[in-house]
Amino acid sequence: APPADLAALARRVEGWAAGLQLFHLATRGMPVEERRRVLETSGSSGRLTREYLARNVLFGLPADLRTFLLETSVLGRLTGPLCDEMRGAGGSAAMLEELARRGVFTVPVEDTDDAWRYHEVLRAHLDRMLVEEIGEEAARARHARAGAILEAAGEPSAALQAYCRAEHWPAVRRLLGLQGEPPAAAAGGAWVDAIPP
Repeated sequence: APPADLAALARRVEGWAAGLQLFHLATRGMPVEERRRVLETSGSSGRLTREYLARNVLFGLPADLRTFLLETSVLGRLTGPLCDEMRGAGGSAAMLEELARRGVFTVPVEDTDDAWRYHEVLRAHLDRMLVEEIGEEAARARHARAGAILEAAGEPSAALQAYCRAEHWPAVRRLLGLQGEPPAAAAGGAWVDAIPP
């Protein structure tokens, strides 16, 4: 595959070796253009990834941890207090530590001891599960609530990402107007693609 395609795939799966292998299995023998089309869509590689996560990652978890993952998947930054507020319940710090201990795609955020994020492969899968469970409109409302929680906690980049997923454009405009360039630089462009022209 061309280097640009390999780079796009590596970004999409955040270097997750099983994700790279699943893409290879899903596209083995395909011409380069067909592999590129699969990479750009949520086709068979997406289906294989979802099946892998459902069967090998989520199925073996206790119900309370699966529920926790779904409830907190709307937060781009995960701390005990942020998750407690999102869930309306305590004990989130211990659950985050348990997920990390089990190796459930929970990644520490750099330069901090108490913040996490879900690996993009898992976060995207949880977002799809959330929509299947409660519907797109309710999922957008949950992302908007996460945006408000993150904004109040002084996390403008994560708030922007949540507001963009919620399609809450007034909040995005307001936050960009209040914060200017720093959140754009800090976000690494993660939310920029979601903003309509």
